[in-house]
Amino acid sequence: MQTSNDIGLRIWAGFNGTDYNEQIDWLINEIGVGGFVLFRRNIESLKQLKHLTSEIKKHYIDRHGRTPFIAVDQEGGTVRRLRFLGTPSAYDMACGGEISVSAASSETAKALCAYGINVNLAPVLDRVSDVKKHFLSTRSFGGDSKKVGRFGALWISLHQKHGVQCVAKHFPGLGQASKDPHNDALQILWNSLDDMWEDIAPFVEAVRAGVWGMMVSHACYPMLDPYYPALMSTVVCRDWLRERLGFQGLIISDDLDMKAIAEHIPIDEVARRTLLAGVDCLLICNSTDRAAEIYEVLKDFVSQDKEACRRHGESITRIEKAMRCIDVKSR
Repeated sequence: MQTSNDIGLRIWAGFNGTDYNEQIDWLINEIGVGGFVLFRRNIESLKQLKHLTSEIKKHYIDRHGRTPFIAVDQEGGTVRRLRFLGTPSAYDMACGGEISVSAASSETAKALCAYGINVNLAPVLDRVSDVKKHFLSTRSFGGDSKKVGRFGALWISLHQKHGVQCVAKHFPGLGQASKDPHNDALQILWNSLDDMWEDIAPFVEAVRAGVWGMMVSHACYPMLDPYYPALMSTVVCRDWLRERLGFQGLIISDDLDMKAIAEHIPIDEVARRTLLAGVDCLLICNSTDRAAEIYEVLKDFVSQDKEACRRHGESITRIEKAMRCIDVKSR
């Protein structure tokens, strides 16, 4: 069995700097990453941002013949990588109703598209009842699952209409989380099946709205899988998200540099289990060394294991289809 040369397509990487540089060049030419995730550290001005995304696309197309995913977290409120855009928080949008959500989604998508960004890692579909106590706070549309689902679906539909693909997060829901996965390993304990379905319901609406991508959380959900966190769980990713919800888009991990994963699970186990679980794309937002390590683990695993090779092929088919969608909308 030969090693596939498309392993890097599974990786979306962060980088340092505000101009095209050796680090980006290495990610394109040596790893062949599928996408880039931009943060405030990469953005100084709108003119600079447009130049940066144009240079990334130019070099990527020259090397690989297609457009890469270029993503940001532009949820609104406290999570705005493009601080120049006054995108309101999801909570404030919800207070303003459908008119507010529609205006914010359309305006945000048009701006992102104009500056070369083709994926927004939003909306947050976690159900949060107490914005003052929960770590997600105003990032959520609120505690009513029907409203969260309705507003999320509206945000997704308008974003994608304007040429920016959406990644809904964090499946199957962080509404019951007591800690922040940026800092702690989490276990989500639902009191009943009804509680579980209340958290999952907004993601069902996202699938119905045709959401392009779905981000799975770092938390453990013993009611679904007593052994593995969601992003490493075949039950969560394949049995629930693919089979029960009928989602056919990209399944994307949350940032693997977050402490909930990075400080508790060996990187080789993360790489192998996410692949088998059915996660298509892995976000590594801070450490290029970690991106290289995951790349090597995946390359060896795919070359040596028949099931891994088969699952990898399924993911690459989805990723290439998603890239064609990006290419069409970029023209």
